[in-house]
Amino acid sequence: MDAGGGARFPAHAGHIRDGSSRTLSRHESAGVQCLTHTRYECSKGSIVVRAPVGDVYRQWLRIEDFPKFMPAVKEVQKLDGGHFAIVISFNGKRHEGVLEIMLRAPERRLAWRALAGVASNYLASGVVSFTSHPNRSTCVMLKICPGFNGPVSHRVHRYLRNLKRFMEHPSNRASENPSPTQ
Repeated sequence: MDAGGGARFPAHAGHIRDGSSRTLSRHESAGVQCLTHTRYECSKGSIVVRAPVGDVYRQWLRIEDFPKFMPAVKEVQKLDGGHFAIVISFNGKRHEGVLEIMLRAPERRLAWRALAGVASNYLASGVVSFTSHPNRSTCVMLKICPGFNGPVSHRVHRYLRNLKRFMEHPSNRASENPSPTQ
């Protein structure tokens, strides 16, 4: 809720905000392109988590839980099956945008991109891949391509360490079943 008692994010109803006061229709938003990543360096990292691949994959489907292990992500609200309103914070400033899930390969890969809003300048796209290990552990590989030129590798490694801590300590996770974004 905002200070005026209204919802923190506007109702989706097929529209998204482009970071200005203008609202884009679903058709217009489909034409919004992410920043090309050729000029910006993507950061990659991996970690082994002591949890089965299915559990780790389902945790990543809980996009609303990102703030629990990605400190830059402050708020997430599901808009529809593949879109989320997201608030991130960089250098003490809050930025809003829309995150779109582009790919779901169950227990293998999940990819997303920022469609619109100021957040797309900071979190342009990412992919997380999962590889099952025989000892009921999972190798998680994370790649983030920011929409700015600057180092993000320390963030990727911090996010992975936080995820590992979160997954390996069941008291950190909700006991309820996930609400996958399918």
